[in-house]
Amino acid sequence: AAVGDLLSGQYQLNENVPANSSKDYTISFGKTFSTPPIVVANIYGYLNPKTELMGPNICQVTKTDFIIRVYNSYSQPLSCKVNWLARG
Repeated sequence: AAVGDLLSGQYQLNENVPANSSKDYTISFGKTFSTPPIVVANIYGYLNPKTELMGPNICQVTKTDFIIRVYNSYSQPLSCKVNWLARG
């Protein structure tokens, strides 16, 4: 992918985020940017209002992927989808 490219995707967490904790996930862009892109992400809760208690934090971005830390402040494990957008 060249500078100025815009990629987006949705990632289903492969396991629950533990209660009152966080977990890191690596998400691949599927293409290579010439430099690490700017990445934004949000939580998509699909049918579970408790995902309001979850939050994303982008921890590391490379030319091919990024690590997102998902926080769960609820008293039980939760899962969600992550919507992301990367601009090179």
